[in-house]
Amino acid sequence: MDNLLSYQVNNLLSDKRTVGSCVNTIEELSVEVYSKIRLGYANKKAASGLMDFDDMQSYLYLWLVKFGSSEDENERNTAAGIRSYCRAMWRDFYIDEAQDVSKIQFEILKSMMTEPDAPNKLLVNLVVIGDDDQCIYEWRGSNPSILLSIGPTFNIRTLVLSTNYRCKRNVLDYASNGIKYNTTRYEKGMKSYMDGGEVEIIKSKKMDLYSLSGIARDCVKKFMSGGSKENEIAVLSRNNFHLCILSNMLLRDGIYCYMTDDMKLTKSYMYRDIKSLFDLSEPSWKSTLTSSMLWKICNYMSKAASSLIGNFQDSTGLSLCDTLGYLLKKFTNRGINFDTAGKKIVIPKQTEQQLDYYMSRLQSVTIDDLEDIYNALNTGDSKKAFEILTFKYLETSSYMYKSKDKKRTIQGIIKYITYLIEEDGVEKTKSLLRVTEQFENSRMGIVGDRVTLSTIHSAKGREWKNVIMFACDNISQPSFDGICSMVDKGVSVSDIFKNIDEERRLFYVGNTRAKDKLTVITYEEPSIFMKEALGEVDNSNNDDRILRLAQGVE
Repeated sequence: MDNLLSYQVNNLLSDKRTVGSCVNTIEELSVEVYSKIRLGYANKKAASGLMDFDDMQSYLYLWLVKFGSSEDENERNTAAGIRSYCRAMWRDFYIDEAQDVSKIQFEILKSMMTEPDAPNKLLVNLVVIGDDDQCIYEWRGSNPSILLSIGPTFNIRTLVLSTNYRCKRNVLDYASNGIKYNTTRYEKGMKSYMDGGEVEIIKSKKMDLYSLSGIARDCVKKFMSGGSKENEIAVLSRNNFHLCILSNMLLRDGIYCYMTDDMKLTKSYMYRDIKSLFDLSEPSWKSTLTSSMLWKICNYMSKAASSLIGNFQDSTGLSLCDTLGYLLKKFTNRGINFDTAGKKIVIPKQTEQQLDYYMSRLQSVTIDDLEDIYNALNTGDSKKAFEILTFKYLETSSYMYKSKDKKRTIQGIIKYITYLIEEDGVEKTKSLLRVTEQFENSRMGIVGDRVTLSTIHSAKGREWKNVIMFACDNISQPSFDGICSMVDKGVSVSDIFKNIDEERRLFYVGNTRAKDKLTVITYEEPSIFMKEALGEVDNSNNDDRILRLAQGVE
């Protein structure tokens, strides 16, 4: 919502156009609800005497631009006074990273540099520098078309800095082949200062993040065995959480990484759920775990029923296995082989009535799940129990992981934990997860160089000798699911094409972080952007083709 509010201010949009824009990812957000939230937020700031950065922009736009063309003489005088102040203070304007200037910012700048009756005549010295191919913040208001039009608007010279001093020739050629497919851009004819360089494409047979992370880990270790230092290696991804499994794989091998909190395995709700399932797969007396997790692994079970069973477990001191065995035997006709001998189970009358009420109303499929969980726990095989619990979790919680990207993330985490149990055993896996939590909570003093894990957005402006572009497929770069979602929401085709262009620019920025070696890790069906960079697709009407591919009509 914060991004959406900022996008509206930076693009000077109405509430209706904002809600209908390609950057709105909030499902079922109506214009009415959005307007209430926007006004409510504004009122809270006003009541507290506070403002945010977008308020600063809005006030300047009001005073300089709106007042400048107002019919009210006092307002026009206010605008003229502020313009005079600016010109008395500054005669030379130098705008760096000009591809990230937004519409509202450009209107403010114009009012400071020109007069209302001559908006194309500069009264100051102006230099802008930027690269429209590196505009990757349109989702928060940046507008690359401003950089493209500013020269003709003010009749100023355009100088092209066409030599790339970072990337060796083969890396730059690969990146440049792809970005030329953008529909609106300045053709720069980039050339590399240095020959050589290498682009390596590695295809995985599986698309889950566990499989892709294993390939990336091996690449990092190969770079290091070849003499590269950790700080000369970076792995770049489209989204933060794509690299959470890789970070843990490298930690397990004694390789430490720089990463944000959002990339840390133990910081995600997905990990917390899987860790809870791991704990439940062993003999568990943690009633709080039962309350919080049972409804997530039993189809059509309510949170209330899950909490009641957890409370019953707490009051009786039974393990989860014995709790389920007792309930299934007493309140269902499943013929469960559960022996209560030696177990003094006293149930308060009210609790028994509640259990009888809830158990009698559980659907048959829910009781099937409870029975499967009981049988799995009753074997005493924690590895087998974990497999069954995670299968149930994926089946029951599928509504939480609708997109392919989320599905492959949770599947990857489960595969990874299962691999650790098979490879190291339960106790060593527990130990690794404890160490991971300590490391990711900054409770370990680590010295020396580290591998960088970063999103492409955060990597802008940086460079490494060796760069791994992670998960370059149509699940992430670009997201075909996201494109289809925009179509379903009724986002205009032009806005969808703008979004595709920005994703292509993001891909270009990631590729051009590499100085010597670029390694691209993809699925067997690689990203359409990668095919463009390799020259495997036609240049004509390519965004139309991507739209058709995303919808499965080509």
